[in-house]
Amino acid sequence: EIALEKWWEYSQDPHQEFAGVRRLGFWWYLGGNLSSAMLQVMSNVQFTGPLLAQMSNSAKAGKELVKAHAEALAMLSFSTNEYGDVFVDFNKLPNDPGLKEAIIGMAGEGDMATYIRQGMALQETGQSVGAEGLNPTNAFHNFEKKVIGAPFGTMEAVARLTGYIAAFRIGQDPEARQKFYELFEGDNTVQQDNNNGGIITPQLIAQTMMKKTFGVYGKTHRPQIMRGYMAVPALFQTYIGQMFALMNRLLTKGRTPAQRAAGRKAFARIMLMLVMTGGIFALPGSDDAEELANWMIEHAPIVGTE
Repeated sequence: EIALEKWWEYSQDPHQEFAGVRRLGFWWYLGGNLSSAMLQVMSNVQFTGPLLAQMSNSAKAGKELVKAHAEALAMLSFSTNEYGDVFVDFNKLPNDPGLKEAIIGMAGEGDMATYIRQGMALQETGQSVGAEGLNPTNAFHNFEKKVIGAPFGTMEAVARLTGYIAAFRIGQDPEARQKFYELFEGDNTVQQDNNNGGIITPQLIAQTMMKKTFGVYGKTHRPQIMRGYMAVPALFQTYIGQMFALMNRLLTKGRTPAQRAAGRKAFARIMLMLVMTGGIFALPGSDDAEELANWMIEHAPIVGTE
């Protein structure tokens, strides 16, 4: 109860601790960095793809992701983009039945702001995610928004659009929806998002893929250890923490034998993609193990001596 009260007070407080230092951290590590921005698409390869493959098969998941990525890139625009921190024209969405309604909504209440234009880096650094464009009286604001922040925000939106569209299409298959149920039965966050009388829809599957494989940011989802004085050293660790949590749930949790089996298969697919895209040292803990081994060779008695 005490932990819940602390979380509620923290999540409702608009104050962002050490926002200036965290903002500087964004400039230093990610701001304007095109290579870091483009790495956003790896979430689809390493996490979204394996989960979609578990609901269908690897060939279909790969095909849909490649197609959706090409369509998302075609939406890039520097002149007709609605949001100042994302160079994407959402009016160019593919014409799949129900897709535009799901993402944009009839009156702007769709999934775009919540699931696609998350503004991960801005929220991590205590900045606001907004629709403002160029400010004629503030050149620094324009530079920070368009040059420093927009590349990362744009590629994040492209990556999320890719995964969302692919998941939405795969979710049209009743068999895929059944496998989704098998994988996420009893998941509280999925149940909270289900506003369709408990019926699994392609939109619910797409929403879940965004939450599970890209993460959710802001004070509401910041772990206790990353608050207060730890907000600075824990900068940009939310994604890593949420992906570790996903892998732990897939590997160790499950209410039924079928769910546990499906989760472990999905976990194995993720491990395979991590190795294929980053080598053996991309596996969780491998980098730390390498550093420990190097330290032992240099400092431990006998080890490494000639």
